[in-house]
Amino acid sequence: MNRSKLKLELWRKFMNTAALVAICATLPACHAQTPEQAAKDLGLDKNSDFQSVSFVDLQHGWAVDINGTIVATEDGGKHWLKQNSGVKDRLFKIQFVDPQHGWVAGEYSQIVATQDGGAHWSLQPTPTTDNLYDLFFYDALHGWATGEHGLLLTTSDGGKNWRQQPVATEQGSGGVNFVDTKHGWILHGGFIETTSDGGEHWSRQLDASGLSLSTMKFLTAAKGWAIGNNGAILATNDGGVHWLKQISNTTVRLKGISFHDEKTGWIVGPGGVILTTKDGGSSWKRQTSGTDKFLSAISFADSTHGWVVGDAGTILATSDGGESWHPQLSLEHSIEKVAPQAVSARFARHDLRIVGYNDTKTDSISQRQRIKGC
Repeated sequence: MNRSKLKLELWRKFMNTAALVAICATLPACHAQTPEQAAKDLGLDKNSDFQSVSFVDLQHGWAVDINGTIVATEDGGKHWLKQNSGVKDRLFKIQFVDPQHGWVAGEYSQIVATQDGGAHWSLQPTPTTDNLYDLFFYDALHGWATGEHGLLLTTSDGGKNWRQQPVATEQGSGGVNFVDTKHGWILHGGFIETTSDGGEHWSRQLDASGLSLSTMKFLTAAKGWAIGNNGAILATNDGGVHWLKQISNTTVRLKGISFHDEKTGWIVGPGGVILTTKDGGSSWKRQTSGTDKFLSAISFADSTHGWVVGDAGTILATSDGGESWHPQLSLEHSIEKVAPQAVSARFARHDLRIVGYNDTKTDSISQRQRIKGC
């Protein structure tokens, strides 16, 4: 084949490829979904206020909202799919201890659980109808749930049987956290209380009623934090015997907290507030979230990969410890669609390289919308 015929044949192949790229570019699956489109595809709306999020590793995560919705991902949030919770009432807290075992607490003392990563969820029987606002599982068997009127439930068989534990107050219970099956803390009626026998007996540590604490996080039997109204952050280095106030430089009601280790942590709240520390809370600084939505909860899988959830179907993610956050789902964000790059050809001897559609920013395309070859 002479040189002119070779060029003609290569040009014909090039034009055929360019035509396929052009056709692909007109299809929805070949464009990057915006976070808004991804949220709408899941059936979310502006009333889909996420309340809690749980990641057990870099790939597997779940979130719940006030409409009984559970969404899940198996690829770090590139794609989110809806799971059938079996309930329509408000869900307040979700926690997984591994990629298979998880629980959700919600209205009317409803606890739904899964043993297969959320493919199937089932209601677990509870001895009350009061709302449950928080739960914590230390492992796949031992868990606690708290709610209104001072409600405290516990299980030692993964939730097959829940029983009520005695409390010292009938005021609402908030955050609960354990570092093993015996040692834990709870927010009861504005007080921080602790137990060393799995919750059978509680002793009061601190009257924090003026701070209206919302939740807490303990890493060890000694090291913990509690957060609440007016930017309140309390920290302890001795298991709660003494609590010190840390400076948050904000006055919002702080709602969610996550610590990777004793130095590195994050806190979220309304108005798109995300705070971070790299010294255990001696200093906190504001991160740029890119949103003004109410942020309710945060979960980090390691020191760099984290997720935040909030109002209007908002899920934000970071892969650099929060230096930058980007929306995976949101009904307020609008990111640019990725347009196909100009198709170009380069001749080099007998080599023709086709440069076509750039799919490097198509992380949010739903698995159901993928088209082979695009």
